[in-house]
Amino acid sequence: MILQYYDECGKPTETRLHEDFLTPSELTSRLRPISQQYAPGTNDDCLEDIQTTFRHSLKTMHPLFFDKLYFGSDPIGQVAELVLAVLNANTHVYHVSPVVSVMEVECIKVI
Repeated sequence: MILQYYDECGKPTETRLHEDFLTPSELTSRLRPISQQYAPGTNDDCLEDIQTTFRHSLKTMHPLFFDKLYFGSDPIGQVAELVLAVLNANTHVYHVSPVVSVMEVECIKVI
């Protein structure tokens, strides 16, 4: 699913920035109600929600996306974000995340 998204974003002449743009009320009607999300869902429910999110979100990785405050990311940056999310690291103190703390200092030296 993610590889398909990467593939679509890399073809600016064949894809659009929005796959299926909807108004807020239209989008609300396509999402599972919040009340159902409090009950345990299946893996298939989770995948369906992710696919819905991809389908109705702007493709910020698309080469033609530029906004006033930011522009697209790339796969390397996204993997880095995933690693940091899994680690749940925080650089406010060394003993909580020593590697990330050292990396932060080294990056600042280069800047």
